[in-house]
Amino acid sequence: MRLWYMLLLFRFSILLIMYVFSFVNFLLFVSFMGVSKFIIPKNIYDRHKLPVICV
Repeated sequence: MRLWYMLLLFRFSILLIMYVFSFVNFLLFVSFMGVSKFIIPKNIYDRHKLPVICV
C-alpha cells in the first residue's frame, strides 16, 4: 500500500512539474512575442506573422 502511494505521489509530482514547465514556457513565448513586436518593424512583422502563429 505504501509503495502504491509513493508511486502515485511520484506520478503526480511529474505531472505538476510538466504543468509548471509548460506554463513558464507559455509565459516566455508570450513575452518574446511582445518584445519581437517592438524590435521588428511593423511591415516585416506583418509579413512573418503567419509562420510565427503556425510554429
